[in-house]
Amino acid sequence: MASEEAWYDVIRQEAKRPGVDGLAFQNHLYACFILMEDIAQGLLELKEGVVSGNGLSLNLETQFGQIGVRYYGFVMDGRAVLRSWPAEYKEGWLRVWASVGKASVAGVGVADAIEDAILAVIQEEPDSWFMNAMEHQGSLSADRVEQALYLLHPDWETKKVEKPATATVTVEKKRRLAVTRRHHSKAGKGTRLRRKNTNPTAH
Repeated sequence: MASEEAWYDVIRQEAKRPGVDGLAFQNHLYACFILMEDIAQGLLELKEGVVSGNGLSLNLETQFGQIGVRYYGFVMDGRAVLRSWPAEYKEGWLRVWASVGKASVAGVGVADAIEDAILAVIQEEPDSWFMNAMEHQGSLSADRVEQALYLLHPDWETKKVEKPATATVTVEKKRRLAVTRRHHSKAGKGTRLRRKNTNPTAH
């Protein structure tokens, strides 16, 4: 099992993934981050590898890669499923979720410390999807939504249509990405995420 520092190093390296893989990883990381806070605050319960509560039932063994697109991520698009990850990444999250769920008061303190450490790591990555979502209440900004859309569906970006004359017209096909919204505020050393009371199964 990886040490705590080694786990943060894994996150640091994985956050550098380019293109769709990078979007999928940071979306997943963000969702795991929110899941940690909800478990720490007693909104969700982790028992025998299943997270439940507030209309949610999540099997961490079979649905780990789907956390971002099905529940707590900022992009709810099936093409952003996290399809591969280092074993240490998953092991670290399982360890974290178990530790923050053991005691409500202590769990929140542990979650806050982990939150600060993850934020310090992800802020090293310039122009990250994760921090953009943090800065926009759990959604991507309009320009990053467009970037994410065209990464996930490059065939939608442009379509050339010939006019009767020699000029061409570019027709853009746009479709809104489904997103969750998380409220956050500045507190203490880091930025604390705040959730609105939604049913995660409604997405």
